[in-house]
Formats: sequence, C-alpha cells, structure tokens
Amino acid sequence: NARTDTSHEKHGQCAARATIFRKWLIDVYGIEFLSQGAGVLDVACGRGELAFQLLNLNGIPAIGLDPRPLEVDIYAR
Repeated sequence: NARTDTSHEKHGQCAARATIFRKWLIDVYGIEFLSQGAGVLDVACGRGELAFQLLNLNGIPAIGLDPRPLEVDIYAR
C-alpha cells in the first residue's frame, strides 16, 4: 500500500525546503546584501514559503511570483 501525503504533510515538506534554502541564502549572501534594493524576488514561488520566511523571520523584503493560478480552495477550511 502506497501512502499518499496529505495537504498538511506537503505543506510541511515545502516549509522545510524553504527553511533550508533560506538559511543557505543568508549564509552565502548575508542579510545586508539580500535586503538591498527591493529585496528578494522568488520566481515560481508556489505557496510563497521562502518569501514568507525571509520577511517574517529575517526582515528581508521578499516577493513571491508564481505564474500558475492560486488554488484558493486548498486553503479554505
């Protein structure tokens, strides 16, 4: 029996990947550099985890841009 991931589990996996990438960006480029200009543009951001974390955890301006339409129904409770 193959186990399928729930939406909550997928969200957790995306958040974990965003955390790893956010830490790498900060280690390599530094907060000061990433905060220059308009900040970070995350292209094909999906749910926007990286931009959310950069802004809310590190104060780095960040914008997420995804060309796919937002699936609002998966966020509705």
